[in-house]
Amino acid sequence: MDRNPARGVSFAATVAPPVATPTTKGTEPMSKSPLLAALSAVLLLAGPVRSAGVTDARALLEQVGATYRGCRTEMRHPLMGMQMVSDGRKTAIWTAQSNQYTRRAALPAPQDSVGSAAPQGSPLARYFRPTMGLRSAEMVGEQAFGVGDAKVPCWVVRAEYLPPGAMAFDTTARATTTLWIDQSRSVVLRDSTNMSMQGGGRSMEMVQISAFSLSLTDQALPDSLFAFTPPAGAKEVEDFQAPGQPPRPDLTGEKAPNFTLTDLKGRTHSLAAYRGRIVVLDFWATWCKPCRIEMPRIQKLYSELKAKGLVVLGVNVGESATQVRPFIAKNGYTFPILLDTRSEVAEKYQADAIPTLVVIDRDGMIKAYFQGVREEDVLREAIRKAEL
Repeated sequence: MDRNPARGVSFAATVAPPVATPTTKGTEPMSKSPLLAALSAVLLLAGPVRSAGVTDARALLEQVGATYRGCRTEMRHPLMGMQMVSDGRKTAIWTAQSNQYTRRAALPAPQDSVGSAAPQGSPLARYFRPTMGLRSAEMVGEQAFGVGDAKVPCWVVRAEYLPPGAMAFDTTARATTTLWIDQSRSVVLRDSTNMSMQGGGRSMEMVQISAFSLSLTDQALPDSLFAFTPPAGAKEVEDFQAPGQPPRPDLTGEKAPNFTLTDLKGRTHSLAAYRGRIVVLDFWATWCKPCRIEMPRIQKLYSELKAKGLVVLGVNVGESATQVRPFIAKNGYTFPILLDTRSEVAEKYQADAIPTLVVIDRDGMIKAYFQGVREEDVLREAIRKAEL
């Protein structure tokens, strides 16, 4: 999340492609499996410098994550044909395959949020959430790492992670990363990742090394570095759509289907009973992390606008009262929570992805239909357009 720093950190990366070295204990050779893709990218980051004044390995990794999540970022990835630019307030993502781009409000980035990691394919992604999937970590020493003409004192941390999905089926699979972490700034200057597996009389080892050839701090970085300019002919879209994938549903302009559900106190709620008032339906579930990001915004709007007649109904999809009640109590949500245990209402509203949020006007017509997280100002504007 951008803290609008005047000065920050800039990196240039050289990433060596992974090398797969299959060996065999039997007679059948093992083919080279591309479990990791070669990475090539240019990135710019700007953010507050953090001092790594800790010697506990896990705490140091958490500090590294906080440093990277506090940066403005720009990424150009030629192999993936994409570009991501964020100034901390807005994030733009462009893909070459479709020549389309999206602009979204930048999400806050707590450790467990969807906004806490770099884009897929970024060679820095692991640094945004370095304790995700962490099995163990240990400090193995100190070493000066050469960056340009300088020798930078680094902590050396060896961390073992859960193996990636492609290897998870093998109980012998191991994924170990050694990181050289700048002692004064909590940034990674080098990492070496080793993945290995043994099974069926065969073994394989893969190694990927990333080294940063430029690391500058206390440098004034112009805002223009983080400004996104769409390529020629690029089209702005709300969401990317994969080839052959059906378009996301949009019920805007349709009559809202009626339903009757009970809340956590056993009271019955019928949509028809709220005719003449603005109604917001929020389809959600306790396990849905994007829902957890959006629900506090909905609560804020409800608290502010309920006196003006706004109705908010949180429609829990597919869970029981026993599952839902502790979550609501813990988070202090006060708008009614309805139980759609059989997902029948969700099906009526084509809420096949959550969160799905529906704004219904006084005449029972759908004025706005969203899937995915939306910022407070977007939700507020949708309610305003329903003429609250």
